[in-house]
Amino acid sequence: MTDQLGWERLHDELHKECDQLRSANLFRSLTTSPIFSSTKLSQNEFIDLTHNDYLGLRFNLNFNQMVKDSLETIPIGSGGSRLLGGEHPEFTKLEQDFSEFKGVESSLYFGSGYGANHAIISVLSRPGYAFFSDALNHASIVDGMKLSKQNNCDRYIYRHCDYDHLEQLLSKSTAKVNVIYTESIFSMDGDVSDLIRLSQLADRYCGVLVVDEAHSIGVRGIRGSGELSEQGLSHEKIITMNTCGKALACQGALVCGPSWFRDAIINTSRSFIYTTAPSPIVALAVRKAIECIVSMDRERTYLRQMSNEVRKTLEQLGLECGASSTHIIPIILGGETASLEFASRLQMNRFFVKAIRPPTVPQGASRVRLSLNSSLSSDDVYSLQETLKRVVDEDQV
Repeated sequence: MTDQLGWERLHDELHKECDQLRSANLFRSLTTSPIFSSTKLSQNEFIDLTHNDYLGLRFNLNFNQMVKDSLETIPIGSGGSRLLGGEHPEFTKLEQDFSEFKGVESSLYFGSGYGANHAIISVLSRPGYAFFSDALNHASIVDGMKLSKQNNCDRYIYRHCDYDHLEQLLSKSTAKVNVIYTESIFSMDGDVSDLIRLSQLADRYCGVLVVDEAHSIGVRGIRGSGELSEQGLSHEKIITMNTCGKALACQGALVCGPSWFRDAIINTSRSFIYTTAPSPIVALAVRKAIECIVSMDRERTYLRQMSNEVRKTLEQLGLECGASSTHIIPIILGGETASLEFASRLQMNRFFVKAIRPPTVPQGASRVRLSLNSSLSSDDVYSLQETLKRVVDEDQV
């Protein structure tokens, strides 16, 4: 009987691949965050250092009440793409509010940062253009670059934050336009791009600078408007992608730039045209999140101070945290097994952390990623520091 042969072959191949991942300590499974078991952590519960809710807004009572008070007349779903029946006034309000917050001419709301990055790249994938991407850019950027090849765009990867290398590549380019793509804060390393240098290179070499602000929105810059603001750069002639699922504690992303770029996305980007619009309720929640974060300077200052303290402890313990200078702090351990064991020891001491392994990070760079947030108390930070010391001491025995 052969009518199930295809199914059996698929099962065997995928089962084999998963077994290979298990053998290499690279297999992944879903684990519910302990933070969802309670809105307030007690001393006997885990402290979650995996999430990207950097200002603790998800469980902020004022924020949640602001959203709840506005829900009565808003549908849960949009019902269709924004170019058909899915357009809702909440999207327009959000885009106007975010443009004012960010200091840009226009914004366009997407259901995810992944789709937003794809949309930007699709518009910029034009014959005779070339892309220059940081080696540690997010997977959404990497995948978008692969699609750009369909339009015969040249693609170059410059060494992580190595702007001399980037300039060498740019100086040899004969492209009509050179698109430079970077994250402002890198999600796995917690280091920061020199956006001033990148902007200068874009000006010098017929370039357009695109900045993924996912991990800086809410926590950096004036009123939390991002790393461009932090470094004193004008948003003029720079395109940004700004996610709403991290410090804004919601979902989706906004692409910011000139109105003519927004028009081009709406009319040509498949990831915008052929997808159901996000929930209007979430769009409203993002607007309320912006209202909150603009006045959270105290939380931003505390987050920086806390991050510096934890980083100092790691350095004193001889643990490698790379070039991190932000609230994202990697403990780079190298091997997959060592990272899994280190994470397990922290978990046994009530700190919920995860080992980050290839392909998320390069081979030989596996790590435990600490994602700090302003909801952590000074006692939590002290406990983390003491736990790190204990774990290191145990390794040295």
